Amino acid sequence: MNKKTILSILLLSVMIIISACSNNTKEIEEEEIIEETIEDGPKICTTDYNPVCGVDGKTYSNECSANKVEIAYVGECGAKNAFSEPKKCTREYMPVCGADGVTYSNKCEAGEMKVINEGECKDAPKICTADYSPVCGVDGETYSNKCSAGEVEIAHVGECKTEQETNLKESCEEIEGIWIDTGNECGGISKEQCENLDGNFNECASSCRNDPNAAMCDLMCNVVCQFN
Repeated sequence: MNKKTILSILLLSVMIIISACSNNTKEIEEEEIIEETIEDGPKICTTDYNPVCGVDGKTYSNECSANKVEIAYVGECGAKNAFSEPKKCTREYMPVCGADGVTYSNKCEAGEMKVINEGECKDAPKICTADYSPVCGVDGETYSNKCSAGEVEIAHVGECKTEQETNLKESCEEIEGIWIDTGNECGGISKEQCENLDGNFNECASSCRNDPNAAMCDLMCNVVCQFN
């Protein structure tokens, strides 16, 4: 074999090697481009249902579907049987007032609690129901329910007794729904006062009812009236 032939073979071998390297480099570049395209393009997720709850309060079918949303915990949002992981909330202070009267540092911290308004609870007007379950405050006022009483201390459950009712209990006795002058506080009254239904009765007669003229006298001239 002459030198010319040997050189031709060597040259051909070098060209084959260079061509192979060039093709490998091209394939690597194409693979990188494909990978980048997949990452930057629409994410393809499986349809398997392994729900997770995002910090945005939405349930995603799986972690892949959540995409870039941070996972709060595994399981559906609000599910009682969810395997709860510690909820990850930011430390930013954007207070909100919950329906339970508690101020939360932000909506994330409030979790599933209904938010009444933004801002601390002290800035929120108290919302009370309209149900009538009266209570009597130490200020002598009757409130429709404990919530309506606000910060007023409750003296007892039920409507506050009027001064007239209090005096009545001290001066008269209730017998089968009828309040009768016992004479313990008021003393006796004259027949003239009993017959003169113009309101000039003694204190006990007046305390038996808001309208003294509605009082009645029995045959013994004892004041008898139906108490409201």
